[in-house]
Amino acid sequence: MSTSAHDEYNNHTATGSINSLFFQIFVVQHPLRARMCGFGEKDRRTIDPPPAVQLKFFNQNWEPVELTEAEVSSMIVSASLWSQDGLQPCSLVVDPSSIPASSATCTDKGIRVLSLGEPKKINNLIGTTVSSSFFLLDHNNESGVFFIFNDLSIRTEGRFRLRFTFVNIESIDVNSKVLAEITSNVFGVYSAKKFPGMTPSTPLSKAFSEQGIRIPIRTRSYVKNKTKTDLDENANDEPGL
Repeated sequence: MSTSAHDEYNNHTATGSINSLFFQIFVVQHPLRARMCGFGEKDRRTIDPPPAVQLKFFNQNWEPVELTEAEVSSMIVSASLWSQDGLQPCSLVVDPSSIPASSATCTDKGIRVLSLGEPKKINNLIGTTVSSSFFLLDHNNESGVFFIFNDLSIRTEGRFRLRFTFVNIESIDVNSKVLAEITSNVFGVYSAKKFPGMTPSTPLSKAFSEQGIRIPIRTRSYVKNKTKTDLDENANDEPGL
């Protein structure tokens, strides 16, 4: 197995080989924004638009080859959260409720501060972080193999990238399981007050939704200054609620 060199952090495409075939995997729909969901589970909003990765196969002459569902059934893509420079993993975050309160006791020699243990880390990227393959038509009515992440949320504010890891779980050799890694564009995660609103659904999202993928479809942007009625009506638009 060989993959292209990762010279830049914005590596949206990777190539490699599986047996006698070449493959190309790339981000076909990048995340743009998200509203942080905090540390509760009741108000989880998903990344907008839902990120999607496409996989293509080619023969030795780099001519397109169509594989069957059975042939790609063991191939999956997982998503992880990284800093905007691509250097620091951000998929875990300290749970504020687990931060211990220090206790102090007075003695003849002064005040002794006792720590009650280490804080616990929990997932910062939550939802369905692994996607199996889907054989779908895109918005140009062209068939393809896609990995769709329509149920991802992030707990904290910040600027991030998603890293997508292409894996063949059928492989026996542990070292050869990871076939390629690619990254998304940088996107922002906002607090509820700062969130600029949801974007209109993309043509690709609409195409996937029409074929049974659970993606909320919007015909217009949901701007920040909504009325309470608008918020109530759209509160259950996201997968995972």
